[in-house]
Amino acid sequence: MQKALSTLESWANQFSMEISIEKTEAVVFSLDPRETGGKSKPPFQLCDTPVEYSKNPKILGIEFDPQCSFTKQAETPAKSLRGRLQILQCLEGKSWGPRASDLRRLYVSYVRPGSLYRIGTWGSFLTDTALSKLESCNSRASCIITGLLVETNVVYSRVEADLPTIKQVIEEEAAKTFSKYS
Repeated sequence: MQKALSTLESWANQFSMEISIEKTEAVVFSLDPRETGGKSKPPFQLCDTPVEYSKNPKILGIEFDPQCSFTKQAETPAKSLRGRLQILQCLEGKSWGPRASDLRRLYVSYVRPGSLYRIGTWGSFLTDTALSKLESCNSRASCIITGLLVETNVVYSRVEADLPTIKQVIEEEAAKTFSKYS
């Protein structure tokens, strides 16, 4: 990798290009936990400056973790979903407020997409634990939409609200992403 960085530096000098070193980060991706989390920091140099090590680099709004489980990335959408679900909760009412179909439309068109940015790219890598955090938000939405109690069977409330699982949303978004770039 150091050889590649030196080649990049030579190329940039040859074509009078400036490298933004403050935007350059090093990260180690590995399935072996002994090599991640800062335990194996590569000593790279670029333009005679050490390249900073990052545990969780953010690239185009997606937060990566060294083991590519995207657990850290899933925390932000789960928090965002919970916050946006409060909007639905405020609109929910037994004898007043929007119909279930309107609440569903609001969830599907505003709440879920706003929180699950580019999930087709990283969602299939989620651990079961991270996925379950997103699924619980989806289940909560189904209860708000239908007016059912939170204790209601998850599958029943989701079917009643006509909502797919987050896993199904991931698969659909991944297929769209794949078809767009293939």
